[in-house]
Amino acid sequence: MEMYIDGIRVEVERRRVRNMRLTVYADGRVSMVVPWLTTAGAAREFLFSKREWLQKHYESMMSRPKKQEPEYVTGERLLVFGRETELRVETTSGRSQGVVRMGDKVVMYCHSGADRAKREALIEEFYRNELYKYIRRRLGEYCEQYGEEEVGFRIRRMKTEWGSCTARKRSMLFNLRLGTVPEELIDYVIVHEMCHLRVQNHSEQFWRLVESRMPDYRERKKALSRY
Repeated sequence: MEMYIDGIRVEVERRRVRNMRLTVYADGRVSMVVPWLTTAGAAREFLFSKREWLQKHYESMMSRPKKQEPEYVTGERLLVFGRETELRVETTSGRSQGVVRMGDKVVMYCHSGADRAKREALIEEFYRNELYKYIRRRLGEYCEQYGEEEVGFRIRRMKTEWGSCTARKRSMLFNLRLGTVPEELIDYVIVHEMCHLRVQNHSEQFWRLVESRMPDYRERKKALSRY
């Protein structure tokens, strides 16, 4: 569902939350999260109550210098698990193309004619593989620690969330961009979603459970918001 106010497009998403929430992103996107049973009228009333706040923050975001899109060429810096890492691009005449970590660098092997879209796809596959290995290991460790049965998970691009959990299917989704943040923040997301296996909302009970498993979760959550 979407709404418009003063020419600003607002993406509206229903979730299992207690309160409505409005967010303005650096790229100009605006999202509003509302509880499942919220009517369109109630959502619009909330949106109009935030009209001045939205205009102020939207204009502020749009006036910021636009971040230059990476070209994925030698010398660029990538964030890999929170650490700036230099990219080196090597051409290969074989069929195999891919990205590997070599010491303090990330090396991309690609055909000489590979365009930006292809190089970006190779980088995304690199992040996916690295993140999958990390989450699989840590999820297994946490399942053993908390006495949980095996949990399935997938990785994909996500616009507004770092992760999500479908408790009845014991299945989780993790944002591909987690490959850019430090491991301790990935651990926070994993623990957060695991707590949803027991409590399927963000009530006080849920946050008490998170704190019992990760006492410093507030600091990690705050740090994650910077990404």
